[in-house]
Amino acid sequence: MTRRRLALSVPVLVHLACFAPEKSLPEAQGPATESSEDGSASGGQSDSGSENSTGLGTSAHGSDTGAAPCDDEASCDDHNPCTVDGCGADGCSHAPVTDDPACSCTGPGDCTQLPPDDTCRSRSCDDGVCGQHFADAGTRLPDVAQRPEDCRVLVCDGRGGSESVADDDDVPDDGLECTLERCEDGAPSSMPADAGTRCAAGSCNDAGACTGCSNADDCGGEQDFCQTPSCTDAVCGVVVTDGGTALPDGEQTTGDCQRRECDGGGNIVAVAANTDLPPDDDNDCTEEACHDGVAAHDPLPADTACGQGVCDGDGGCVECNDDAQCPAAGVCTVGVCIDHACSVAFADPGASCDDGLFCTASDSCNGAGACLGGGNPCPGADGDGDCSEGCNEAADACTANDVAGSACNDGLFCTASDSCNGAGACVGSGNPCPGADGDGDCSESCNEAADACSANDPGGTDCGACRMCSNGVCGASFCDVGEKCCAGDDECIPTNASCP
Repeated sequence: MTRRRLALSVPVLVHLACFAPEKSLPEAQGPATESSEDGSASGGQSDSGSENSTGLGTSAHGSDTGAAPCDDEASCDDHNPCTVDGCGADGCSHAPVTDDPACSCTGPGDCTQLPPDDTCRSRSCDDGVCGQHFADAGTRLPDVAQRPEDCRVLVCDGRGGSESVADDDDVPDDGLECTLERCEDGAPSSMPADAGTRCAAGSCNDAGACTGCSNADDCGGEQDFCQTPSCTDAVCGVVVTDGGTALPDGEQTTGDCQRRECDGGGNIVAVAANTDLPPDDDNDCTEEACHDGVAAHDPLPADTACGQGVCDGDGGCVECNDDAQCPAAGVCTVGVCIDHACSVAFADPGASCDDGLFCTASDSCNGAGACLGGGNPCPGADGDGDCSEGCNEAADACTANDVAGSACNDGLFCTASDSCNGAGACVGSGNPCPGADGDGDCSESCNEAADACSANDPGGTDCGACRMCSNGVCGASFCDVGEKCCAGDDECIPTNASCP
C-alpha cells in the first residue's frame, strides 16, 4: 500500500484544489461528469458524450417523458432500434416501431437489443413492442455513482440519461482542523481558519495548519485505512492512501456489486464492481447482474426453459407463452395458451385427422371434437376381373370378396353377362353371338379364339327353307322326292299339296 503525505508548506486552499479533481466515479459508471462554470454537466451515466446528455430510450408508449427541447432529430437519438426518433415543437419524441419482428416481445427480457437497465432507464415491453421507461428528472443516482464531497450530485435528466447538478450540502472535508470548507453554486472552496484558533495540537497558523504537535497522536482527527494524521516539524497534516487502493477483504461486502476503496482524498468510497454478482435468487427465469454497482436479477428472454415450463420474459416461470407450447388432448383437439396457462379447444371443422380405420379414405374433424371418416380406399366392385377388392378392415387391406351379383369381367368373349359370385370369382353366362338362329348364315357361332361370332353353327341345325347347316354351309333341301318345302313353316309336304 502506497501512501502520500499532504504538503503543509502551502496554504490549505491550494491543497484542496490539488486533490479534489483526483476523485473519480466508478469505472463502470462511464466518464466522469465534468462541471462547467454555470453548473451544467456532460457525460454521466448514459455516456452519450454530449453536454447535458440526452436519454437513451423511449417511454412506454414511444413518447419522450422528458419532452425536452431539441435542435434536430440527431439530438433526440435514443440509441433504441425499436423507436423512430423525432424533434418537434414539444421536444423529442420516440415513436415505437411496430412492424419489425425484432422489436416484438413478450416481456422486457426479450428486449436484449436495448441498453441495459440502470437507475435512469429500464427496458419495457408494452403492447408487444420493446421500449424503455425513463426515471423522473432529478432522481438521484445511487451513492456508488456519486463523487463524495465534490459539491455536486448526479441525477437523472428525465430522458434516460444523467447530469451533474449543484449540491452545496455535499461539503468536502480535507481532515484538517484549521481549514474551513464549503460549497458555492456547486464548486468547492476552502480558506484557513483564523490564526490562533485552538486545535488538537495547539493553535492554527495563518496558513491553515495546526501547529504545536510532538507526534501524530497530538493532531487528533479521523484515522482509517484511507487517511492517517501526521506530525511533521510540529505541524499537523494528513497522510492519504493512493486513490483506487481497495480496502481489505474484511471491510468488503460480497455480492453487493461494489468495491470499497480510497478516493485519494482520504475518503472511503464505493465503486461499481460489476463482477461481484449478488447471490442467486433461486429463480429459473432471472440471471444475477450488476448495473453500475447496483445488484439486479434481470429477466431471461421469453421461452427460456424453466422448472414449470418456459420463462415469460418478465422473470416468471409459466406453463406457456403461445399455443404451440401446449399439447392437444386427443384427436380433433388443439392446445391453446390463455394467460400463460395451457387449455384445450376443439379443432376447426374440416381439419385433417385420423379415425384409426383402414376402410375410410378421407377423415376430418367435425368441429365438435369428433373425427369422421368417409369414402373407401379400395376399388371394390369396379367391373374388372378381380372380385376380391373389397375393403378388409381386419387385415387393413383391399382383399374382401366383392358383393355377389356385382359387375365384373371374366375375360372371355363368349360370355355375354359376367358377375361376381360372392366368393371372389367372376362368373360369365349367356352368349354374345346369334349362333344357329335359323337363318341362312351357318357361321354365326362364338369363336373364342378370334373374339368374334364366326364359328360354324353345329351341323344339322336348321338354316331355313327346309335346309340344314353342314360345315358352315347351308345345304340343299332335305325334302324327299315327291315332296316340296313350305318355306314359311320350313316343312316338307307332298308336291301336290298346298302349303298352309
